[in-house]
Amino acid sequence: MRLNSIKHAFGPDGGRISVRLVGGIGYGEARSTVSDNGRGIQNLNENGSGLKLIASLARQIGGAVDQESSERGTTTSLTFPLMT
Repeated sequence: MRLNSIKHAFGPDGGRISVRLVGGIGYGEARSTVSDNGRGIQNLNENGSGLKLIASLARQIGGAVDQESSERGTTTSLTFPLMT
């Protein structure tokens, strides 16, 4: 998975990206979270395929995507079942 944080979030001074995987979120679920401390989503492209593709793939495995963004950074989480 290519991290959009690397391409879009940071200026020339760089920044921080955090990737976490936690099991035991609810019964039989896990959560994968990617966070950055970049500038946040400035111009969301409603016609772009990136987030639509992620949401579609998440649904295929019974998961769900949640995203929060502000001027302090962006966090994208995927919650998914461990067993089907």
